[in-house]
Amino acid sequence: MGRGIEIVETFAEEKEWWIQEKEKQDYYLECMLGDILLVSAMVLYLPSLPNYARDESMIKFGEILKEKEIQFSNADSRVSLFLSEILMKKWEQFGLPNNDFYIFNGLLITICPRWPLLVDPEQQAANWIRNLEDELLLVDVSDEDIIQKVKNSVELGIPTMISNVEDKIDSHLDNLIKKTFFVEDNVPCVMIGGESVKYNKNFKLYFTSKKDRIDFPSRFQSHLTIINFVLVSAGLQDHLLRIVVSKERPDLKQKKEAAMKQYCEATKLLEENRAKVLNILLQTEGNILENESAVESLKECQHNISDHLLKIKKVKGHQEKIEEINVGYSPIAKHASVLFETVHKLSSLNHMYRYSLLWFSNLYGYSIENSNKSKLLQKRLRYLSDHLTFNCFQQISRSLYHKDKRTFSFMLCIDLMIYKQKLRPTDFHILMEDVNEESGNPNPASKWLSDAIWNNICALEKIEDYQGIIEDFSTHIANWKMIHEAKEPDDLPLHEPWHSRLSKFFRLVVIKILRPDKMTELLDTFISENLGYKFVEPLHFDLGRILADTGPRIPMIFLLDPP
Repeated sequence: MGRGIEIVETFAEEKEWWIQEKEKQDYYLECMLGDILLVSAMVLYLPSLPNYARDESMIKFGEILKEKEIQFSNADSRVSLFLSEILMKKWEQFGLPNNDFYIFNGLLITICPRWPLLVDPEQQAANWIRNLEDELLLVDVSDEDIIQKVKNSVELGIPTMISNVEDKIDSHLDNLIKKTFFVEDNVPCVMIGGESVKYNKNFKLYFTSKKDRIDFPSRFQSHLTIINFVLVSAGLQDHLLRIVVSKERPDLKQKKEAAMKQYCEATKLLEENRAKVLNILLQTEGNILENESAVESLKECQHNISDHLLKIKKVKGHQEKIEEINVGYSPIAKHASVLFETVHKLSSLNHMYRYSLLWFSNLYGYSIENSNKSKLLQKRLRYLSDHLTFNCFQQISRSLYHKDKRTFSFMLCIDLMIYKQKLRPTDFHILMEDVNEESGNPNPASKWLSDAIWNNICALEKIEDYQGIIEDFSTHIANWKMIHEAKEPDDLPLHEPWHSRLSKFFRLVVIKILRPDKMTELLDTFISENLGYKFVEPLHFDLGRILADTGPRIPMIFLLDPP
C-alpha cells in the first residue's frame, strides 16, 4: 500500500502529460486513414509545385476527404508523425528555414522512396544538405570520373550530391537512379557502368539543379522525386537575418547553438526516460508493487524526468531572450529581401539581368561592415538600410543598359513604398495600365482631349478614390484644360476636392493620363521625393570600387549600350 501511494505521488506531476499523450495517440489513430491518404497525395503530386499551389491542392484534398467523411489531422500533427521536434531543430540549426514550405520539403526528402532532385537555383537546399551530412561527396554532373566516384560512395556508404543537373545524367547510373537492386551472396548490389557494386545501406543520393523552372525530361520525372526548392520570401528573410545577426552579434550565434544543443540533449533524455517508464510497466511480471527493483527504477526515471523538464524550461528561457534579439534585426532582413526581390524582377526587362543570392549576400555583407555604427539598434538599422539601398542601387545600375536605369529606380521606389505601406500593390497597377476599351461616356472636350485619354479618365471612375471624376471633368473643363496645356503640369495644384482628396501618387496618375509626354520628368520628381535625389542623378564611374568587387574568379566585363 505504501509503495502504491509513493508511486502515485512520484508521478503526480506527470499525470497531465500522460493524459494529453493518450489523447494525442487516440487522435492519431482516429485520423490514420485520412492522414495516410493525404501524405500519399503529397508525395505523389505536390513535390514539384510552388508553395501557393501546394496550399491550394491540400485544401482541395481536404474537401474531398470531408465529403467522404474521412477524418484527418492538421498539418502539424501529420508532420509530427514522421519528424521529431529534435530533428526539425537540427535542420534549422544546419540552415533550413523554420517555415512550413521548407519543413515540407525536408519531409519529402525523408519519406519519398525515390532519390530527390532538388530544384534549387539559389543553392539554399544544397548548403543545408552540406551542413546536415557529416561526410558528403560533391560531384558535378559533368565530371569525367563521376561513375568511379559514385561506385566508391555506394560501396562505402558515403552520402553523395550530384550537382548542376540540367537535361542529362550519365546513363551508366540508370540502375542506381531506378533503385534496381539485386542480391548477390546475401549482399544487396546494383549494376553501375556494367559492374556489380555492393550497396551500403548508409548510402544516400541527392541531385541538385540550378534551373528555376520544372522542365526536366520525362526520364527524370519517372524515376526521381523532383522537389521545388525555389526561394520563397520566408526563406529569403531567414537567410538574410542569419547573416546580419552573425555579423552584428557573433556571440549570439554561439549562444544559440549551445542552447539548441542543450535543448535537444535534454529533450532526447526526457523522451528516453518516459519510454523507459512505459517499458518497465509493460515488462514487469506480476504485481509491480512487490518488485522493489522496478519501483526504484520508476522513481529514478521520474527524478530524471523532473531534472530534464527543469533544464528544458531554463533553456527555453535563454532561447526566448536570444529570439527577442533576433527579432530586433528582422526589419533589416525584410528590407533587404524587398531589395533582392526587386533585383530579381529585372530579368523580365532583359534575360541578362540575373543576380544570384550569393552575389546579393556579399553585397549585403559589405553594407553591414561599411555602414555607420550605433549602439542604438533602431539608429543602426536605419544607417544600414540607407547604405544597403544605395549600395544595391549603385551596383545594379552600373550593370544595366542606360535605358533601363530609370526603370530600376522606379521599381525600387515603388517596392519600398509598398513594403512601408505607403502604397498598395493595386495602386501601382493603376499607374501602369492603359485602357483601350471605349468608355461609353461622351467626350466633353473632344476639341482638345483625345478619346484615348478620355477612356483612361473614365476607367478611374471604377476606383473608390476617383469616384465622381467623370462628372467633375464635365463641370470643370477649364480647370482640367489648364493641367493639359501647362508647361509644368505637376507644379499646378488640382482644384478641390481633388487636391485634398488624392494622395501625391494618385495625382501623379491623373497627370500621367493627361500629359503622358511628361511621364519621365514626373517619375524623376516622384523618385526624388520618396527615395532621394541621388537615385535619379547620373552615377560617377568609380573604377576603384569596381576593382574592389573583382577577384581571381570574378572578372570585369564591359558591355556597350545597344544602338
